[in-house]
Amino acid sequence: MASKFPTVLLESTDGVRPALHDMGGSGDPVLVCHATGFLGAVYAPMIQSLLEDFHVWTIDMRGHGDSVTPEGISMSWWGHTQDVLAAFDYIGSPVLGFGHSMGGAAITAACLKNPDAVRGAYLFEPIIFPAVGDAAATRRDSPIAEGARRRRATFESREAAFERYSSRPPLDGLNRQVLRLYVDEGFEDTEDGSVTLKCPPHIEAEVFMNSQIGIFEDLPTVEMPALVASGRAEPGPPMYAPGVAQELPHAQFHKDDALSHFGPFEDPALVGGRVRDFLSSLR
Repeated sequence: MASKFPTVLLESTDGVRPALHDMGGSGDPVLVCHATGFLGAVYAPMIQSLLEDFHVWTIDMRGHGDSVTPEGISMSWWGHTQDVLAAFDYIGSPVLGFGHSMGGAAITAACLKNPDAVRGAYLFEPIIFPAVGDAAATRRDSPIAEGARRRRATFESREAAFERYSSRPPLDGLNRQVLRLYVDEGFEDTEDGSVTLKCPPHIEAEVFMNSQIGIFEDLPTVEMPALVASGRAEPGPPMYAPGVAQELPHAQFHKDDALSHFGPFEDPALVGGRVRDFLSSLR
């Protein structure tokens, strides 16, 4: 099932063609970068809060959504960074950004590669953390990667997938419009009539395994203004956000105990309003 949003395939590295979706609106350009395992379309409910003030784009990075990704290439997050840089080039730098989880890391890494590409960004729990121990061992022992690898990839229908996801964690807490978009846009039809995830479990697992890209120590050199946001204090991504905000020289930090790591999907209007307010302050 192709995206219902106007889409162009870009040229990135490794033969990858990231999918860039034009979500509409008018004003300064904003690029929305997704979390691991998701895709740009699921941010549409959050983006509704931005369309009166900004022209919004979303990207499906390599291995995700409608991107065209050759078999066997590395899922290094530096590759996802190159996909984001390709989007910035197409839209026309400098661009405002919103990055969620991996997307926040990709925007920040893109700014390190090209400091003039990003005017400022709202980063929701970006996965950026200090180097810890043996990176290879960390990848091998990653429980979140192992959980992704065990995900069910195929359902008899989108409705069956929606019913399953809406009845069990972690996706049962998502806004229903967001979850419907994830099912409608995140699956592709197969010849036997079933549907399968566009981001296969083994690819999602490999992306998780490559999350340590070593940019934390370079954060003091990042000049873009940023708001680093997090949900409630829990093990994992929320633990990194305060440190990222502290290391970035032009950043502020916001914490919301009502949200989890899936905050933009749980309350898209709330998060969208905050993104709009921060990005508007940079104009």
